[in-house]
Amino acid sequence: MHNKQPKDRILFVCTSYYEPYCAAPDFEERLRNCLDDIIIRASIEDDYIPSLFTGCRQSTIPSMFGAPEIIIGEDVTCEKILHCPEDILRLPKHQMIGVAKRWLEMEEYFLEETKGKLPIHVTDMQGPFDVAGQLWSYDEVFLLAYEHPDIYGELIQRLTDAFLDFWNAQKSLLGSNFVGTHLFAWNWVPEDFGASMSIDSLAMISGPFYQEFYQPYIEQAADRMGELAIHSCGDFSATIPPLCETRGVTALNAGQMSLRGMCDAGLKEDMLAITCTPFEEMEDLLTVYREKNSHISISLSNVWNTTKPFAQWTSEDFDRIKRIEIYMQEQLSC
Repeated sequence: MHNKQPKDRILFVCTSYYEPYCAAPDFEERLRNCLDDIIIRASIEDDYIPSLFTGCRQSTIPSMFGAPEIIIGEDVTCEKILHCPEDILRLPKHQMIGVAKRWLEMEEYFLEETKGKLPIHVTDMQGPFDVAGQLWSYDEVFLLAYEHPDIYGELIQRLTDAFLDFWNAQKSLLGSNFVGTHLFAWNWVPEDFGASMSIDSLAMISGPFYQEFYQPYIEQAADRMGELAIHSCGDFSATIPPLCETRGVTALNAGQMSLRGMCDAGLKEDMLAITCTPFEEMEDLLTVYREKNSHISISLSNVWNTTKPFAQWTSEDFDRIKRIEIYMQEQLSC
């Protein structure tokens, strides 16, 4: 971190054997999966540091304002509680209730059950812009920014405050066990690092819209928290150039974009690219890395045989993992 590559080789971490971003309703089952995952990860020598992670629910910040959670299959969202600009002015003050409270309870459970022996990651939370889209709708929020910029600013400010308060509540609860990122493989950060923020709506907006209606609030969050790592799913090429110029943003994590795609969109060399790359695409990633002199941290996927339980793996499964390990160690040497 801090815009410096390791002296020996590039860092890489294999993605989790279990789905890390699930809704995780059961404390005991979630903890058991996390511990089993640590055991499975011992099969390969990467840069993973054993740790626990609670999961992700899109309803987290909305629940702090009293929005009821909606679960349909594996999708989690919330009821719309905003229907007009005036509703924004009537929003209650956020509290540590609902889903947010449950995350804190799960983190406390993890802390107690492991006797403080393992670090615990902050839960995955959507940033203020996507929470606004959940509380109302993205179309309405985008129109609000143009038609009532003052009320839009009031909404985003309140959601930013809620995000930071919940982040700090987790940090206070976990103390020295707190890990301030939910972005894998970037699974360890300096203690003085600020925050990781998910902004999936970046894929929906233009660069100028970002600069006018997103950037000021992201910079404010960075001023209050320190450096920021920004995550987005989808293709957010249009916003990569202004993101690289945003004060306090030092890392970008793409859920679907390749390193080549990020570089072609204008990723700066000094911006850390936190990539998630299938093993089969590593050659292309390394080609781009060497051509562009990119600053990267690699999540490596398609490593584990998930078609059968770990206890049923054969020597062929472990041999494949060893071959992957040797390849990565050789190719990532600086």
